[in-house]
Amino acid sequence: METRDPGVTAGHEARLRDQLQAAGLDAGDVEALAPSFRFRDVADGENAYTAGEPSAGVGLLLEGEVELELSGLVFAREGPGAILDSMGALSPGNVRNVTCRALGPCTVAEASARDLEEVVRTAPSAMWRLQRILAAAFFDVFAARLRERPEALDQLLLPEPVLRRHSSVLVRVDGEEREVPTGVPAGDLLPETHDGDRVVAATIDTYVSSLGTPVTSPCSIYAVTTGTVEGRKVVRRSLALLALEALGAVLPEATSLVERSIGFGALLAVSGADDLDDAARRAAAHMQQLVDAGVELREEWWTVPEARARLAAQGWTLAADLLAYWPQRAVPLVAYGELYAIPAGPMLPDAGALEGFRLFARDGHLVLIPPSRGRESLRASVADPDAERAWDASAADTADHITRMTAASHRWLATLGVQSVASLNRACVDGSIHDVIRVAEGSHERRVTRIADALVESGAHIACLAGPTSSGKTTTLARLRVQLQVAGIRPLGISLDDYYVDREKTPRDEHGDYDFEAFEALRIDLLQDHLGRLVAGGEVTMARFDFVEGKSYSEGGQRLRIGERDLLILEGIHALNPRLLDSLPSGEVFRVYVCPQAMLPFDRLTSFSATDLRLIRRTVRDRRHRGTSAAESIARWGSVRRGERLHIFPFQHLADEMFDTSLVYELAVLRVFAERTLLEVPQDHASYPTAFRLLQLLNHFVAIHPDAVPPTSLLQEFISGH
Repeated sequence: METRDPGVTAGHEARLRDQLQAAGLDAGDVEALAPSFRFRDVADGENAYTAGEPSAGVGLLLEGEVELELSGLVFAREGPGAILDSMGALSPGNVRNVTCRALGPCTVAEASARDLEEVVRTAPSAMWRLQRILAAAFFDVFAARLRERPEALDQLLLPEPVLRRHSSVLVRVDGEEREVPTGVPAGDLLPETHDGDRVVAATIDTYVSSLGTPVTSPCSIYAVTTGTVEGRKVVRRSLALLALEALGAVLPEATSLVERSIGFGALLAVSGADDLDDAARRAAAHMQQLVDAGVELREEWWTVPEARARLAAQGWTLAADLLAYWPQRAVPLVAYGELYAIPAGPMLPDAGALEGFRLFARDGHLVLIPPSRGRESLRASVADPDAERAWDASAADTADHITRMTAASHRWLATLGVQSVASLNRACVDGSIHDVIRVAEGSHERRVTRIADALVESGAHIACLAGPTSSGKTTTLARLRVQLQVAGIRPLGISLDDYYVDREKTPRDEHGDYDFEAFEALRIDLLQDHLGRLVAGGEVTMARFDFVEGKSYSEGGQRLRIGERDLLILEGIHALNPRLLDSLPSGEVFRVYVCPQAMLPFDRLTSFSATDLRLIRRTVRDRRHRGTSAAESIARWGSVRRGERLHIFPFQHLADEMFDTSLVYELAVLRVFAERTLLEVPQDHASYPTAFRLLQLLNHFVAIHPDAVPPTSLLQEFISGH
């Protein structure tokens, strides 16, 4: 910074006099006050003054532009003529209240408190009028800025550390009690790793929060790592935003969005790019630059009108439309650069933790894979030399599979004009949701009919049906039976549960517990023998398993014979595994995969994931039908997901037919039931962070009455009281 005598630069002195007159002082006042000012140059990015330092008195911005910041919150920008630090000037002995940072080269004129005391003696009326101008500057300009940004008013006037009650607080960090300075970021209190996994967020009094969250009151803090479901979600959503930032930088004319989750990664759609392979390479290179630089996440609060305008200006119309139904007056926005997004949860404080990601083109899309620490297990062990190739191949296969499953749904949703959560909410509000419901239900019926027709045409005698938990398999199977009977086929059912090995022969998992989901827990040889004899036209007494005794009986079940127009339906976790029936002729087996897939996006970054939909379905169903609390359902979810990843998802692409059981309107209905169920989770329960996250996501949906759901709907499987 350079300080200059007022006589050195006549231009600055003239500009100072003009600004003093423009502020409301007469010529005599200006003559009395102008000699007290000194001029100072401030370089781009440098602080003109910093919060906490002694006040210099009165300041005027002669040239350039500055931003005013408090506790990381930029709440105003000022140009030439602005009166700086008016509160400090009103009380010269006080410290600066805010930080003033130059946005480009600036020139500031300052009059010290000592020089102004001389004006009080020589020209008291001029000083009295200056004090009135300073008061007006504070109340009419500073306060007006805050009224325009009410979230800034909350940040500045209400929470600590602005009005700190204590300079330090007592917290428990991973069970250890510590006294820490008020306002310290949660991440500063946690290690980089915990139990071998990277720490990516913090649980503060059961709320999952970003590592940058300031600690302002007594609380308990625990590490959230990549070894947890919530931690992996933090990594994936952060990586997705970084990818969109990079794509926007290298392809400014293209449109990019995260189309859908593919389990451990994401599928990105890019329109307006001539060469996707080249786009992937360039975007990955830019992402790596951001990772190497450790670019920091900006977390800001905006008023809803400001946020809508900003999101619309960057082309994010889905996000801007979503805010039309935003229930609060302010909205959080995050960015790793120029691209702002509405966060669906905590994100990494900087991009450095994303080292090891991969981005590549595949069949008209980009496949984004997080670092190894941000993934769930692909199989029991991926510690082999070809593990990364296995990840790439699995991601690509899953992307192809999901694209095929959801193609039909996306077509009719486009016809109805329901392609985002915002457009669904609009339909709920204007009443057109009833048309959406009718088309969605009609699409389900038509799809089941086509699957039944394909099954009949195949000539197979055995149909295998599988899908992850809460996919709607029960309703799908019931509908499939009806359609088969309409086609003149008699469906017969057997359960894989009757082919368990004796309990003491059941394999054990890594914890030493019985693993009833293991493929080896079934008597495969006996099952194949029985089915082979049935297909050959023989009569067989099926197996039976006594769950009380834990004993398997080879011929303790029903006696069956299948005729020409009979179809044996086999349903279970291993129904798609080719080893299950590999002794039978391939033409005798027809496989059907059932799972919800087509999910509406909130914006270009976030969609409601199919996994979260199934978890909500499960918590609602189990609470209503089985008396199981949401806390218990969420606590078991990790084990359930492990079984799906090992025994269902690796074989989904082998299905002859796939049924997307998602209903575009169902979350608007499930919200009615899920909110109460999730609110029952105690705040001190380990399941609470997930319950809270799901509640936050459901808040984006306009609820509709359950009476709108047809009695034959698949959704009744989860919401019906009986």
